[in-house]
Amino acid sequence: MDFAGLSRAGWSVPTRAARLRWQDWTRYSSRQDALLPMGGLVGEIALDGADLEPFWPYLWLGQWTHAGKGAVMGLGRYRLLME
Repeated sequence: MDFAGLSRAGWSVPTRAARLRWQDWTRYSSRQDALLPMGGLVGEIALDGADLEPFWPYLWLGQWTHAGKGAVMGLGRYRLLME
């Protein structure tokens, strides 16, 4: 799979609506004995499904595997809702 090409194609997917906000929080690391700043987007985004065809296998799988930094702590969760 050409993940670089898929990443570039993602920039052309139209967004119909977005209600996103940044949420900052901290977590304690016992390994580092320190509070660590974390943050991420929280909310909803509506995308145009016509251009999502090449992304579907990864979007579908990501609902259960989560994605990105902090996934081992339960971050990166999302779910797909189809209209």
